[in-house]
Amino acid sequence: MTGIRRRPALSGAVPSPAALLTVEISTPRVDTVVVAGWGEIDDATAPRLRAELALALRSAPRLLVVDLAEVWFLGSAGLNALTIIRDTLPGGTRLRIVASGRATRRVFELAGLGEVFDLYPTRDAALSG
Repeated sequence: MTGIRRRPALSGAVPSPAALLTVEISTPRVDTVVVAGWGEIDDATAPRLRAELALALRSAPRLLVVDLAEVWFLGSAGLNALTIIRDTLPGGTRLRIVASGRATRRVFELAGLGEVFDLYPTRDAALSG
């Protein structure tokens, strides 16, 4: 994907969770699913992330990559959603997280989860593992 995704311009109204998080699911290989997020993952948007991850797991992929490279805020609710998914993965499914920026990788490290999750700097690195 080329180009830069920018934070949506928000008026004075309270934005809906859908306006704060965009999620895309793709299957680059038969046994692999990538869930990519853009925006904020917080109390309002974490349920959507959990739902999208559950949808992605329906096909029981061997590899699930969660790409957070374009996430500019990752709160505790987002970490909790990822932990729940990790703990309920179908047998044989590996989870890899793309977390490269301060808004993501540093959050995992500060929460003590840098060793718990398989973190990768890019989507390509996560896919080639």
